[in-house]
This record gives sequence, C-alpha cells and structure tokens, in this order.
Amino acid sequence: MRETTSEYQQAVLEDLVVTETEYRDAVDELRSCVQDKGWGVGPLEEHDGNQLGFQSSYEGENAPSNEDMQACDGEFITQVGPIWVSQRTPLTQ
Repeated sequence: MRETTSEYQQAVLEDLVVTETEYRDAVDELRSCVQDKGWGVGPLEEHDGNQLGFQSSYEGENAPSNEDMQACDGEFITQVGPIWVSQRTPLTQ
C-alpha cells in the first residue's frame, strides 16, 4: 500500500500510524488542491467525532473535472483517511 501511493502519503504512512496532525494536514492539503483545481470549497467541518470534510462546488461552463478531484484525493487522502478512521481516534483540536 505505501509503495503504490503518492510520496506525500508515503511519508505520512512511514510509521503506519496517522496522527491527528498528519490527518488534519492531509485534509487541509486536499482542500487546497481541490480549490486550486477550480472548485469552490467550504470550511472544514467535523463529522462523527473523528472525521473532517468540506463541501465543494463549481459554477459556470468550464467546471473542473471529476478526474481533477480524484487526483487531489489520490495525492493526499486515499490511504491516510481510511487509516485515520480505522484507528478510531477522536479529534481533539
């Protein structure tokens, strides 16, 4: 798993533990990436006590593609997110 993911996620998963700071940073990076691709993004919101998310939207004819969203996901959260959730660590910050 670590070898088939992005360099960013490989660094986070090096010790096979995702800290809250690493998780929050990954979600922040994901949000920034999505915004850079042209999506409008809302603030980070806590869900279920241990997950973060945000709303995204677009307007106009030249909407960013779903592939853009998937590329951001693959760069920052595809592996980190599920591992964070599986640890069942509540968010504290």
